[in-house]
Amino acid sequence: MVVGGSLVASIAKDDDTWTSYDVCRLRKATNVQVSPDGKKIAYTLATPDTKTGGSVVFSLHIRDWNGIGSTDFPLVAAESGGARVAKWSPDSKGIYFLSRRHGDKTSCLYYISLTGGEAVRVAKSPTGRAIWNYAVSPCNRYIAYTSIIPDPTPTKLPPGHTHEVYDSNHMSKPATGVFLSPSYDWGVSTENGHGSTLLTEFEPFQLNMPKEAQGLNHVCMPSFSPDGKKLAVFLAPSSHSDDLMMRKKVFVLGLPATSSQFLKKSASGKKRKETKKLSPSLTWTSMGEAGVGSADEKLVSNWDQRRKEWVKNSGPVAWSRDGTKIAFVQGIGPADPKASKLFVVDLNSNNSIREPIRMLTPLGYEGHVEKCVFLTNNLVLTQNSEGCEVVLRAVCTAGPETAGSIVETPETGCQWHKLSVSVSESGTAHLGLLGSSPTHPLEVFQTELSGIREDLNSSCELKLAKVSRVTNSNSWARKKIIGKQEVVRWKSPDGVEIEGVLMWPTKKQDTPAPLIVAVHGGPESHCRNEWLTTYSRPGQIAAANGYFVLYPNYRGSTGRGVAFTQADQGRLAQEQFDDILAGVQDLVSKGLVEPSKVGITGGSYGGYASAWGATYHSEFYQAAVMTVGISDQVSKTLSTDIPDEIESVHWLKHPIWNLSAFIKASPITYIKKSKTPILILHGKGDPRVPPTQSVLLFRGLKRKGDVPTRLVLYGKEGHGNRRFANRLDFSLRQMRWFDHYLRTPVSEEKRRKLSPPPKEVNYKETPRSKL
Repeated sequence: MVVGGSLVASIAKDDDTWTSYDVCRLRKATNVQVSPDGKKIAYTLATPDTKTGGSVVFSLHIRDWNGIGSTDFPLVAAESGGARVAKWSPDSKGIYFLSRRHGDKTSCLYYISLTGGEAVRVAKSPTGRAIWNYAVSPCNRYIAYTSIIPDPTPTKLPPGHTHEVYDSNHMSKPATGVFLSPSYDWGVSTENGHGSTLLTEFEPFQLNMPKEAQGLNHVCMPSFSPDGKKLAVFLAPSSHSDDLMMRKKVFVLGLPATSSQFLKKSASGKKRKETKKLSPSLTWTSMGEAGVGSADEKLVSNWDQRRKEWVKNSGPVAWSRDGTKIAFVQGIGPADPKASKLFVVDLNSNNSIREPIRMLTPLGYEGHVEKCVFLTNNLVLTQNSEGCEVVLRAVCTAGPETAGSIVETPETGCQWHKLSVSVSESGTAHLGLLGSSPTHPLEVFQTELSGIREDLNSSCELKLAKVSRVTNSNSWARKKIIGKQEVVRWKSPDGVEIEGVLMWPTKKQDTPAPLIVAVHGGPESHCRNEWLTTYSRPGQIAAANGYFVLYPNYRGSTGRGVAFTQADQGRLAQEQFDDILAGVQDLVSKGLVEPSKVGITGGSYGGYASAWGATYHSEFYQAAVMTVGISDQVSKTLSTDIPDEIESVHWLKHPIWNLSAFIKASPITYIKKSKTPILILHGKGDPRVPPTQSVLLFRGLKRKGDVPTRLVLYGKEGHGNRRFANRLDFSLRQMRWFDHYLRTPVSEEKRRKLSPPPKEVNYKETPRSKL
């Protein structure tokens, strides 16, 4: 795909229509942080690597809060190593970020001052491994960061041996520790020197975990209390995906006095053989909590005692302004597919390390809490998905269970993804938001929320000021025509109402028109009414070529409460895929869609739906594109990196003792019914859905012999494509496949039997890619 040193791309003749190249080169904001003093806003921008075809690169940008419309301050350019996970220093004078630069072998922690000068490396893991995540103490004296602790006695194989040994326990993963280092300002002030040289002289401390954390070897998402005397972390048995999804627990640690204990390296510059360790006290832990799912017996019956403590949660925790409370988002039990409720803990209640967790979100709330942050000591601002929309709510921790009052928000057409808040002493909250709308991907927005007081409760009426857009990351896209987009609803055969998003063709044409159904993965996720076009979701590319595109939120999707998310449990591929087909038939009945020109695509669980559409529901779909999808539920469940999560929140059973149910839900079982041409794409390094799932279906259809099939495996890719070159290749192949089998002017019967389009994508016919 690289010709003459530059990647060639597919660019349409009409500059006002969306092409695969346009979509794959879109830049988007990935993080937003409001400075503690509320005077500046920082964000990171992800830019696809169109020059070499590699993964996205990140740059760090700064704007004055009152500088809307002015040129932003590119503090760290992608070319200098980029910046990830940016966080403000407590004094708002600089920013910390993770980067790999200046010869670093792994990601290190850097600090850059707003007054100028080069970025300074603040922390390098003493283990020689990458720093994963970090937190800066509000007193601006310490930094806590996590990094892998290698096995001190790794197994050495004799020359020529390459074998790996696994036993019936979890596959071995190295432990991850949390380390404490001085911050940039503390290192400079204590030495009266320049931090660029002096900070590297300080050895970090490793924090010993309390005895209650025995067996929990992975530390992540540290978060300091406002006074810097406590540190909240999540602990899991290991960094295995299953452990991170289902078995994380919250620990609040009391930090010992360490201001005078940082030791220098020896005069020779050699590091100590062992990192000095500190033993914090245990303030509180969620260990032993069985969740609140016992309110519904199906959540806990037939599960052993060990599984009753499994639950999904997300972090880091949010601290109240006085440090007496923490809040986080968590599921209600081992069978809840998504962290979806707001939980709070009063750390000063009974001075107990196991003070019960209070769930503030009602069990029957038809939505999902996604983010939370304290506005006062008792009022929490939450970001919630409700159907295809996102709302902000204010929840009082001192009151009864409630979803909270909706924060009135000016109309922007955006759905919010991330939020950052800084509350001033005068009661004004400065909010930074990442927002996406039907006309643009993620951009940075800012607004203010005034009248924040300690006496506010869940009935308060809060209203955001004008919401201003800070960034315009793809100014070239302004001239592009955007297809109409709307939320649609239909009834499934059993009467359940299903919701989705429909994208219309951008140019007027005679209806009925062809349709592509783009199915989301998970299934514990959903499509919002926002920007829905990516390299794997054809969206505006298809709309520009005369297609309708339907994004269905079938049973098992999030955004409609726990009951709806659990509606597919133990019944995979049954009602949920009938929901999708019912959406297609609804559009056909309205005269919008030609029933002989319907395609289906999706990744992961959406790839599973595509395989199901090409086999069990083959008569209804004339073309399919499956990516990282499932064809055999038995082998997939036994080979995925998340078998416990699959069994706990989806199947509620194990395949070994319920083989017939898994076989019944496998597309490969219905391969005899298949007559739908299918393009199968997969990353060769996918641990979630191993590529053998695609190989199985491909070889099965190849042996069947009468269904046009093609398999494309992408090297250096996993569960989805990250590299620009592979994303572009994917997008071009997908649209060509749909055009070939849905738009060729012959009968449906003949279209189904057409030979596949050429294997090669003819990049040379298109101009070179230049931003």
